[in-house]
Amino acid sequence: MSIGGGHVAGALTQLLGYEVDMKVTKLHIAPFAGVAAAIGNPSGPVAGVRMEMVGDVKGYLYFIVTDENKKLLIELVEKSLLGAAHHTSGKDLSVLMEIGNIVAGVHLVSLHDFCGLNIYHSVPVMAIDMIQALLDEAIVIAGRKKPLVVLVQEEFIIVRKNIRTFFLLIPFAEHLQTLADSIGAARKKMHGGKTD
Repeated sequence: MSIGGGHVAGALTQLLGYEVDMKVTKLHIAPFAGVAAAIGNPSGPVAGVRMEMVGDVKGYLYFIVTDENKKLLIELVEKSLLGAAHHTSGKDLSVLMEIGNIVAGVHLVSLHDFCGLNIYHSVPVMAIDMIQALLDEAIVIAGRKKPLVVLVQEEFIIVRKNIRTFFLLIPFAEHLQTLADSIGAARKKMHGGKTD
């Protein structure tokens, strides 16, 4: 995920036209119940980009930013594309869909390179809601009461502003073992065939 985050920073530099530095990547693998609190206020508004995960591991992907970070990202893109003099109202959420698409694609490529998994994502769908509402939707879609979530928290520095994003992988239960086995095999290869 750290490798993927570095590639995301490079991709965002190209998209935004500003230098994007990676500040920190934090990874949490947790039961679903603790995810909303890790992101922020469960009743706070967020923008979420949802994608279906298909291939060797099936499930769902979410790219989530809080309302404050959503506005910062949209403003940066608008200034980059239109110039500050032509700054618009900041309501064009297609920007976030494209960023979510980039983030998902880069992280899935990193998983392929590191673990040998062939995973792809569907066309992104945008949603604006409370954190808990978006996550509850994920449970309904996944058809499980207590899914396991891989939560990647990334923080980028863009034009002296810190922008925090969250990338969620929610694999279906029947694909958890495939994911775990591939990570174990990659780890074993890194350690010359030995594990701790």
